[in-house]
Amino acid sequence: MLRSKPVMKLPFGPAFFALIALSAPLFAQTPLLRPVVSEITAPEASHAGRFIGTVEATTTVGVAFELLGRLISRSADEGESVTRGQELARIDSRALTEDRDAARASVESLEVTFATLQRARQRAIELAGRGVAAAAALETAERNEAVARANLEQARATLARAEDALDRAVLRAPFDGIVIQTRHEPGSTIAAGDPVLILAGPGGRNVVLTLPVTLLQNAEVGQSRFRIYAPKLPPEGLKGVLLRVDPASVSQTRMRRAWIGLGPEAAVLAIGELVSVAPEESGDEARVTLPEAALLKGDPPFVWQVVEEAGARILRKRPVTPEGPPRAGRIAVTDLPAGSEIVVRGTRSLQDGQPVGPGIRPPDGPGAPMAPLPLIFGEN
Repeated sequence: MLRSKPVMKLPFGPAFFALIALSAPLFAQTPLLRPVVSEITAPEASHAGRFIGTVEATTTVGVAFELLGRLISRSADEGESVTRGQELARIDSRALTEDRDAARASVESLEVTFATLQRARQRAIELAGRGVAAAAALETAERNEAVARANLEQARATLARAEDALDRAVLRAPFDGIVIQTRHEPGSTIAAGDPVLILAGPGGRNVVLTLPVTLLQNAEVGQSRFRIYAPKLPPEGLKGVLLRVDPASVSQTRMRRAWIGLGPEAAVLAIGELVSVAPEESGDEARVTLPEAALLKGDPPFVWQVVEEAGARILRKRPVTPEGPPRAGRIAVTDLPAGSEIVVRGTRSLQDGQPVGPGIRPPDGPGAPMAPLPLIFGEN
């Protein structure tokens, strides 16, 4: 006898499928949103290009021993701050200590001898005055005292030199500063004058970098101005002036090493810190830089600018003129005023006249703070 298997019944009735059919048009009409990122062009971004530089101290010295010796300790490492007179390193001073002790013993012995001869001379003077001793005895006593005095002075000079040599076995900081490099480790033998470490002054800062020859053609030492940007600095950066330019090109390229001097406010920058450097230009010559992704190919090339029309935020093509090759992922353009809101990501499938969602407003004017990069949601 065959038995029928139980059939599972689905808890979906005709009403369920009717609901799905009615809601399908609603899903189809819902716009798909995707994020794009915009950037507000600001006056501080108006530079011909930015370059990467390294912060170095205005004053750097190599601190070395005046004596040949074996390094037995170094009490300062790279990055440490030191104060004037602080011990930095020490060489083996056992031989110097022995020389000092021997010189000190010689001085003590000669002091006793000199004191004895002084008393003998005084006694000879008294006896000669009473007519008991001959004049020759007095002359001998005076001569012996003079020789003892000379020997004592020579021994004291030898002791002073020994103590000075022993003191030079300890290397001390000549001024308040920061250790930026160590060159020898304990156990190594160091020649006189060979720096054990490099010490930088705590105040002044310079920036060293390589710049194109074309940029330096019209530059003047002491006159050409630059702007230095770093996370520790204000948004407008710091002003710097061109100090000097290496006359030799770097690695056969059309680049030269240059040094830019900074003011005392740059003391917040750490030695070796990387900073962004841009030539400081007048407002008439200023150019805006944008990420490469914001610039789209065309005749002419263009960017997507967010503008307000009839109370709505709309995308419009904005023709621009690129100037020079990209640098550090950004490209300089003209025909784009500061304060423009430009889409910098998600630019490939946008359309002219496409509305976009709420985003940040451009700065109220030059010097207004930059707002964070927003997410702008536009219809696909």
